[in-house]
Amino acid sequence: MKFVTILAFLTFTCLAFSQTIFGSASKAYSLMPSEAISSGVVSQISISHSGRIILFQRQIVVAVSEKQHGPKTWYVHDRVAKTTKRLDIPAAALVIPMSDDSHLVFGGSSSLEKSGILNLKTGKIVSFDLQSGRIIYGGDQPFAPFVMFGNRTGDVTLMAADGKSKIVNFGENIAVSFPVEGDDQNIVFHSMVVNSKPRAAMRLTLNMATGKVTQKPYSREQEILDFRAGESTPIFHISDSGELSSIAILSNPSDAKSPLPSFARIGPGSGKVQLSPSNDYVIYLDAGSLLLREIHPTDLALAKKLTDEEALKSLISRAKQIGTALGIYASDYDDSLPGQEGWETKLMPYTKNRDVLRDFNYTFRGGEMGSIQDVTTTELGFFVTNGGRVVVFADTSVRFIPDP
Repeated sequence: MKFVTILAFLTFTCLAFSQTIFGSASKAYSLMPSEAISSGVVSQISISHSGRIILFQRQIVVAVSEKQHGPKTWYVHDRVAKTTKRLDIPAAALVIPMSDDSHLVFGGSSSLEKSGILNLKTGKIVSFDLQSGRIIYGGDQPFAPFVMFGNRTGDVTLMAADGKSKIVNFGENIAVSFPVEGDDQNIVFHSMVVNSKPRAAMRLTLNMATGKVTQKPYSREQEILDFRAGESTPIFHISDSGELSSIAILSNPSDAKSPLPSFARIGPGSGKVQLSPSNDYVIYLDAGSLLLREIHPTDLALAKKLTDEEALKSLISRAKQIGTALGIYASDYDDSLPGQEGWETKLMPYTKNRDVLRDFNYTFRGGEMGSIQDVTTTELGFFVTNGGRVVVFADTSVRFIPDP
């Protein structure tokens, strides 16, 4: 048992150096190393409500030198089974994973392409005709596991994954949106009264057993916004900046003094970054390949410790670069070190990076190295960090000096 505990600790310690830790004053998270989902040229990515199913479109590169790609094909990746398989559906189709993780709905873009519901386990397709209507909703929420169609007469068809359907009429001049809330008995829709000026918003509740629809008008548009805002609050926020994508925890004023960084770098990519609905992983593209990084809640005390250790390691590395730069500078200037005025500019040719000098406190007044009585104890400058200082000495050595 003791051996297992030690092994688990060593494994976690090794992982700690390959993950990225971020968070707030009250929560800590680890962005784990990336894992490849697919190579080739990936596009059109979507994630099921549970996060288990990842749908994507891929082209295989058939001639790198001529940048030729094969035809676009849909694939499905099952995160639990760790399998990826090709789907026999039109390349131009609209594809939506359903909430049961066992079906997806697809709609062809032309009359020559088939549309239907695909059973991912059996490969069976329940076909339907889209020529007389359109898909309003694909059934990706657990409370509404059906495909929803609209037609020109105002009727709405709700089709289950097995092909069984129910036609519902919500009333004349009513434009129905996708479902927004529900339970085992009732499904709630937002809607607009088409011919009203200004357009009136309505909340429609459908009883699935009886087919009865009840209407409740919204007094103002803000009520709809408030309702939607209360549905779910994401923990994280995805941001893009050129080829650099990052994920940040949404903060509040109490997180201002957090010792943890609020941002974590996901990796280089084209900006097509998606967060899973359950906030437990992100997927992104890197040179066309589809990659995934899991997000794990982490013990806050351990995260702070690892963050402090990483920050200390970074400061020690920068201090060593500064010590080396000062040593080279002295050899170029008759064994003399720069004074307080303009020392950053004088060291720049030796560091090539101004960020190395950031927050460094250069304390030496300048002069010949020969005037220093003990180069091993004379400080040239330091970085301040949690619990002490990282000091550069006159012999260019670097040591961490704890606070007394």
